[in-house]
Amino acid sequence: MLIKDQGGKPNFPTLQERNLGNEEDIKQDIRSAGFNPIIISLASNSLEVLRKQLLKSGSAIVSLMDPQAKGHSIVVDEVSEDLSQIRLRDPYHGWEITVSAEAFQSRWTSLDCKIIQIGNEVSISKKDHPCKKALKPRGNVFEEKAKRSF
Repeated sequence: MLIKDQGGKPNFPTLQERNLGNEEDIKQDIRSAGFNPIIISLASNSLEVLRKQLLKSGSAIVSLMDPQAKGHSIVVDEVSEDLSQIRLRDPYHGWEITVSAEAFQSRWTSLDCKIIQIGNEVSISKKDHPCKKALKPRGNVFEEKAKRSF
């Protein structure tokens, strides 16, 4: 998703064979598409730092702990200014949803809290930056769907 967001071409057959893979696979996928991967280690559940990094470099791949699927990767596009909501995309489920910080943080645990972003080789105008879109509350969509799976 990050590669396509930047106008790059992911190697779809490779991705389908192994799903998302591990950190090294993701870094190689980003390099193969002509971009520079950025790996940032964050303090556990640090929404404020995550928000600052999203504003600086755009959307990020974040790993979560799902009770059913175990490790799971999503793309986080935005953390609201008041740190109460997170807008994310789930490539596996095909969702783009806004979730409460509480629901997000309940799954953003027990991992090394690394995020993966694409370097600034391709500039994003402030107008088009995904983090500039205002979050719109959508009720408890996440909490309802999370009961089925994340």
